Amino acid sequence: PALTSPWWGNKTLIKGEYASGHVSYSSNPAPDTSVEFTTSYTLYVSAPGAEVVDRTANWSNPWKIRCDDAVRDVSTTAPAPGCVFPQYRPVVEMSLAPYVKDDPNSGQGAAAATYLFAQTRLVDGWGRDTPLTRAKYGQEIRRASTCEGGSTKPFVHLDALVPDDSCDEYPFATSYEGGTNGALCAEIIPQWENGVWVPYAVAGEPDPDPFSPCVRGHVPQDANSSAGSKVRWAFAKERVLDGEKFWVNIS
Repeated sequence: PALTSPWWGNKTLIKGEYASGHVSYSSNPAPDTSVEFTTSYTLYVSAPGAEVVDRTANWSNPWKIRCDDAVRDVSTTAPAPGCVFPQYRPVVEMSLAPYVKDDPNSGQGAAAATYLFAQTRLVDGWGRDTPLTRAKYGQEIRRASTCEGGSTKPFVHLDALVPDDSCDEYPFATSYEGGTNGALCAEIIPQWENGVWVPYAVAGEPDPDPFSPCVRGHVPQDANSSAGSKVRWAFAKERVLDGEKFWVNIS
């Protein structure tokens, strides 16, 4: 069994020998809370027949460990309490591969293409050059501001060009960078042509402005939903808390 002092007692070693042990740390934070701690170690050393100047060695893990129970809201399969190194910035992974219904390995297709357009064509480079910030609350309001009634420029569905067309916003409504008035967003129609995604402007609209703070993509609803699930799964797996920064990698 794991002990807090796995090497407790004396270990006599000769040249070439070693002693090993295992320590388990556990934490049980209350729901919707988190705690931080670090690990530290002390080793007492002596050598028969020799005078040891300092018998004690002390060291600590330079990285804090955080344990929380605060991500149950993003996935019904989210682990309850869990622990991470908060110094590591989480990454949400997306794939440009076309979306295939009922395929667990499917890409996010037009949704990912919309996000990549924002990362490479718009000045802020959200998620790639500039991190996004998880917003646990208010995503419905932010989405409405960009894609629905809160926008001063309505999103017009183009089902003749995009079957089951939907508005996909980036930055995400689940980030504090989301929620910009959709009238200020670039608007594109990603189309799969010869193995690559090609972003088109909406007919009758000016070309997307590279200084736009956001993008609205015409994305099939299934691909849009798949991307949203991917974000929620990453928040749960990487234990991204409200106000924490994260990257978005499009591959």
